[in-house]
Amino acid sequence: MPPKQQKRRFVLGSICAGAVLYVASVSGAAYSQQTPQQDIPAPPPVKKLSQEEISELDRIKDLKTRTRTSISFADGHLGNAERLTNTSQFDEASEELGRYRAVFEESLRYLDNLHDKSNRTRDAYKRIELTLREHASRIETIRRVTPVDYAINIKRLAEYTKDAREQALNSFYGDTVLREKAPVQNDRDSEHGKGLFNPIEPKRP
Repeated sequence: MPPKQQKRRFVLGSICAGAVLYVASVSGAAYSQQTPQQDIPAPPPVKKLSQEEISELDRIKDLKTRTRTSISFADGHLGNAERLTNTSQFDEASEELGRYRAVFEESLRYLDNLHDKSNRTRDAYKRIELTLREHASRIETIRRVTPVDYAINIKRLAEYTKDAREQALNSFYGDTVLREKAPVQNDRDSEHGKGLFNPIEPKRP
């Protein structure tokens, strides 16, 4: 084969190979753009009190003071999570929310284990329920500005706070009002509890 023909074949082959590589690269880029990457959820935060918090709570013997201290710890962790979220430090904010939940889990467990269900214990349950209710809007605000891969854990935290509120309310009312008044509840108003405290009218002769 003449040298000119060989050279022409070599040039044509190079051009074809380049064209194939170009088409392949363009097709790969288009496919990657059409197939969005799935968000991988962040791992759930560790729910654990610090050693300093544990030591502080162990030193407190008065129930009212202990409850206030626990709430102060929780409020501090929630405030830290808010500040860290505002600066896009989502890993650190998630850790603070894990500690926040740990405080309430420990507080409710402590109250549940008390044998003396006095008015002071019931007041502690009520204080925890009120605090969780006040914190609900702050947790929701954090969730709205948090990326979806972290927000799933905040959603679980919000669900936990609802359950914890219900637990606290049940413990507050369970051994007093509800059990004492339940026998006089009539079926007509039972759906909304309207007849819970209505006296039974005497029968007319």
